[in-house]
Order: sequence, then structure tokens, then C-alpha cells
Amino acid sequence: MVYSNGYHPMPKISFATALPVGVESMDEVADISTHDSGNISSIIELLNRELPPGISALTIEEVMTTERPPQVKESTFHVTVPGSVCEEDVLRFLELSSCPVFRKAGNRERAIDIRSQVKRMQLLSGDEIEMVIRHGSGPEMKPSEIIGEIFSLTDSQAEEIRVLKIKSLLS
Repeated sequence: MVYSNGYHPMPKISFATALPVGVESMDEVADISTHDSGNISSIIELLNRELPPGISALTIEEVMTTERPPQVKESTFHVTVPGSVCEEDVLRFLELSSCPVFRKAGNRERAIDIRSQVKRMQLLSGDEIEMVIRHGSGPEMKPSEIIGEIFSLTDSQAEEIRVLKIKSLLS
């Protein structure tokens, strides 16, 4: 790995998207700078040897430094909501052409269209939803915030939402 210079050198690694606080993930994408690409399978083996239990590198793809690294185009989440969710509410949201949510940004209030962020949503069980979120088209809200808005959850209900990222799609 390539390390930064200075008093406290750190590995040169960056994650494709920031994982929101409180969100678990089964699929993260990271860019790691190396001196030599060498044998990809040996790099995975060396990396996995150093990672903590329960975390492992599954695939590695070489990207030249002259190329733009792949970007996360969309992410799939499993969201567990306190209580139960009504399928009619999911269908009603999906039928909307837009769903603006207003958030304060400094002195101004701005509208964020959560409908344009949600590519797909389906009810998996009474309290679990699978949701595919698009990235890169402007300001974004966290999956738990989107669910809270769609189902008009109270603050205490929103605090109980459990979010698990299960997949990232790169462009």
C-alpha cells in the first residue's frame, strides 16, 4: 500500500460513498493506492489477513491512476421499520412523480426530491422494505430519513429504524 508522508503516515484509501451513521453494510467500495498491482489474488489474500474478523475483501479491480475511479451509481438497502408498513403507502409513494422534502441549509430552505432518489421500493415483509437509492443527482437524504418521510414516522419511531446496505452498483 501507498502511505501518506509526515509524522503519522496513513494508508491512501478512500471510500466511494460515505456510509451514514448507524447504517450497517455488506457491500462497500474503496480505492486503495498500491505501489505495484502484482498478482490480484495475492493482494486479496494479504488484505484479508490484516482485516478484522467479519470483514473481508471479495473482489479487486485494477484502475489506472490516469482513469477516473468507478462511482457508486445506486445502492440497495434493507430497511426494518418499527411496527408494520402498509403496502398501499409504498405503492402510493411510487406513483408520485415527485415528493419534495424541505430542509434548512444555513439561512435558506431547500427542497430535496426524495422520489427522484428512490429507483425501486418493495415491501419484503410487514416491517421490512427493500429500497434502491440513486446517487449523484444532487442533494441526498439518508435511507432512514426517506422512510421516515414516506411513512410519516415520529422521531422516536425514526430512531428505531434499522438500515442494512446490501449492494452497490458502480458506473
